[in-house]
Amino acid sequence: MSALIALDPSRTLLFRPVPWHSDRTYVKVIDPVRATAHHAEALWAGLRFEWAAVRWKKLDPQLEALVGMTSAATVGCGWCMDFGCWENHRFTTVVAMENMRSRTHSALGPTSQGFKDRCVVERPAGR
Repeated sequence: MSALIALDPSRTLLFRPVPWHSDRTYVKVIDPVRATAHHAEALWAGLRFEWAAVRWKKLDPQLEALVGMTSAATVGCGWCMDFGCWENHRFTTVVAMENMRSRTHSALGPTSQGFKDRCVVERPAGR
């Protein structure tokens, strides 16, 4: 599917460093940046928002990846799903590995070996 806005912005003073940064970060200039570059204020607002989001460190990275993918799926954003898969490749690899393990274990039918007794995580007080 093609973009609704042309992805060939003018090389304005604001946009000139963007391809360099995008290439270093994402290996290519990502389409949302190229689309918003037609309007300097929209580009600047988007860049500031993304730079601020990169500094958010309060959420567990795996939970953040799950939230991002869930949000993208909920709103039906194909680009976000594609980018999220690229960005969270390690997370999706771990999910796939655990999925494979659980299916294999289910097929083999092993019983409990008693690990649960030593691996119970206590609920924090006050919850």
